Amino acid sequence: MQISIITVVLNNKKYIEDCIRSVYDQTYKNYEHIIIDGGSTDGTIELLKSLKLEKLKINTKKDYGIYDAMNKGIELAKGEIIVILNSDDIFADKNVLSLINSTFKQNRIEFFYSRLEMYDEKFEKIVRSWKTRKYSLKDLKIGYHPPHPTLFVKKKVYNEIGKFRTDMTLASDYEFVLRLFFSKKYQFVNVSKVLVKMRYGGVSTRNFMSHIVSNYESYKSWQLNNLKIDPLIMVRKPLLKIKQFKIF
Repeated sequence: MQISIITVVLNNKKYIEDCIRSVYDQTYKNYEHIIIDGGSTDGTIELLKSLKLEKLKINTKKDYGIYDAMNKGIELAKGEIIVILNSDDIFADKNVLSLINSTFKQNRIEFFYSRLEMYDEKFEKIVRSWKTRKYSLKDLKIGYHPPHPTLFVKKKVYNEIGKFRTDMTLASDYEFVLRLFFSKKYQFVNVSKVLVKMRYGGVSTRNFMSHIVSNYESYKSWQLNNLKIDPLIMVRKPLLKIKQFKIF
């Protein structure tokens, strides 16, 4: 099965090569790595072109934000499986794509998710650890859901239920997860293994205002999917995450 890895980037020359190398070092070679650059001016594009990697496909056409860029990557993808790997992040080891391929082949599923670890800038200390489990619809209603970087989905699913909404700035991935689970028509499994290492400090984790916007868009996501949720859940949501953080 061909795997399409999609990485959206804007002015991230500092870390993008780490991301790309973690893909290039994979033992499973039936993949393409699509880079969607939103108009970098810090030398990112020049760096990408200098790497001259055969499986690296660089798209520099204008986009209208991160979710529009993700959608463009999905449209360009030729693979049966879609993996979205943030430009700050890396695969946990060189066998991740092999495990993704075997998980889909051994199970009659349309998507799966795995564990996630968030690290400091140098990937030396674990800041936060997210452990996987099989989610029920009740879990989703109280704010528990798989983090998007660990979600691996067949392209046909995006074709059937739609891609990411572009009228949101932080929570369109959450809205997609709700749509995916509440469609109740796809089979999935969870894999209790860390497949992605994430640098802590992404767009949705940066400041107080980001949390306000994220919570508003999360609440809006429920309304868009004709679902009812207690608004207080959005207030309690940060408390659910406290036990995931590592105290040194």
